[in-house]
Amino acid sequence: MQFKKISSRSLVFLLPVIIIAMILLSTFGALNSKQIIDEKTNDIMSASLNKSVAEVSEQLNSIRTTAFVLSEAVASDYKEASLDTYETMLQTIVSNNQIALGSGLWFEPYVYDSSEKYVGPYVYKDGNELITTYEYSNAEYDYLTKPYYTVSQGLTEPVITDPYYDPPSGNTLSTCSVAIYDNGKYIGCASVGISLETIVQIIDNIKVGENGTGLLLSSSGTYLAGTDSEKISSEASILDDPNKSLAEAGNTILNSEEGITSYKDDRGVVNLYYTTLPETGWKLIIQMPVSELNAPVQKLILTLVIVCIFAVIVSILAILLQINSIAKGIKRVQMFAGSLAEGDFFNRSDQCYDQR
Repeated sequence: MQFKKISSRSLVFLLPVIIIAMILLSTFGALNSKQIIDEKTNDIMSASLNKSVAEVSEQLNSIRTTAFVLSEAVASDYKEASLDTYETMLQTIVSNNQIALGSGLWFEPYVYDSSEKYVGPYVYKDGNELITTYEYSNAEYDYLTKPYYTVSQGLTEPVITDPYYDPPSGNTLSTCSVAIYDNGKYIGCASVGISLETIVQIIDNIKVGENGTGLLLSSSGTYLAGTDSEKISSEASILDDPNKSLAEAGNTILNSEEGITSYKDDRGVVNLYYTTLPETGWKLIIQMPVSELNAPVQKLILTLVIVCIFAVIVSILAILLQINSIAKGIKRVQMFAGSLAEGDFFNRSDQCYDQR
């Protein structure tokens, strides 16, 4: 089909080229910007995770060091030292450590006293007081079967047990245990009870962007911090979460050291950036809604679309103005050519010659 007007032909051929060019530039700009934003987001999440891991590790390492030093001291003098001496040591440990709820020494049967199967002095905090007790040194309680006692056997490094919720105190607790050896022979363990309240506060204080929050899981997937208090008090596991999408993400997290996964809830897709605490195997996680991550890209795309529309309108006006100018020039040329064809130019020349 032939167009009657040069403006129509020009717009038909030029506008698609301009529009396609604008779309390509906008798409490239949006994709490149999203890649940059994703990289920056990962850097921010990694930095936030590392910072929180360092804070939690500092708290736990202080307890690990304390328990280890206690075990070394007992190993060197348990044959001569009195229980009064150990009670004083335990009192010092509990009073000097903010997150230590209690500390105890738990000897193998008949090792400390050949006539006693259970010898386990324990000191704990009761408000502002320190209480020393031997109520756990009996067959009824049988500390020899307790996880904090059995977990350290055969090991040389302090071990922090998986946390548990303590209803009377309303706190999440854990225990650091370290074996006591005498020339390679296991003679018992030293333990320090840990209040995770400070660690929970570290997790609860994680704030990234507007809606990024922290979450802490035990090595088995039990919720420790950063979620509903009901889940924590009931020792619920992420693997049994009613949200199947979250449960699947939890399984991924528990089976790898670090990475990124996601799940869906009423906020849409939520990214989970996670890492593992080296001392305990606990999982530290930052939750971030994808909608917030995509907001800068969406804003950029909207800006690019507006710029493209404005550029297309300006291009149309420029083309029309240029075509109008060209059309006027062509029209003048056509008028001049028409005059030549009718002989007006030569007639006027002759008239001028006759007058001369």
